[in-house]
Amino acid sequence: PLCDVLNWVSQARDLGAHTVSLTGGEPTCRPDWRELVSRCAEHGDVTLLTNGVALTADDAAFLAGHVSGADHGIHVQISMDGARAATHDAVRGAAAFSRTLDFVRNLVSAGAGERTGLTMCLTALNLGEATDLVLLASRLGVRRVHFLTVFPRGRAGAFWTEFAPEVTAYQATVLRLWELRDSPEVEVQVSGCDLDLMFGDTGDGIPPCPLGHLLFLDSDGTAYPCELLTDD
Repeated sequence: PLCDVLNWVSQARDLGAHTVSLTGGEPTCRPDWRELVSRCAEHGDVTLLTNGVALTADDAAFLAGHVSGADHGIHVQISMDGARAATHDAVRGAAAFSRTLDFVRNLVSAGAGERTGLTMCLTALNLGEATDLVLLASRLGVRRVHFLTVFPRGRAGAFWTEFAPEVTAYQATVLRLWELRDSPEVEVQVSGCDLDLMFGDTGDGIPPCPLGHLLFLDSDGTAYPCELLTDD
């Protein structure tokens, strides 16, 4: 229930949590998702992780209204599984790529481009399109692209031999992305529990492990201290 979720968020804020990430599943499947994000944003930043497939221009305007003006706002992270329709739709379903990009354009048109980001989990299927996603973000008017390490959980766990990237290719891709971190047009973030082994202290304020920094809320209201626990 919404009251339980808000109670957990309040407790997390009291303990020092500065960001609530609404994830899933797909958090916008909740009938009350708008009220949930509004209430969570009253006392701190909120990150909404969504595939954007079923969201409308009206939803974009609603989110943009929270993005501008207030001290606390909503950051929208759009899940992308490729920089091309064929790659993305192979994971998300037919026409998902075009519908997702339509929602991104709606967010940008509504004035939310500065707090909208694209998120890609690096897999064997999309390693070759990672830098293309940065270019796509720039063309769309999105200011941030976030790349994550794939872990054997959820769908990736069920098809791990298909999703697991080859180590050398993965490292080469991350190094290329690392060189783009200071791009003037698009902020490129690369994070994952393995990055401290490759780079040591990143110095960018993004902890390799979010434990104690972020609270993850599943679409059913379940709270987790770490996104890697959301399948357990």
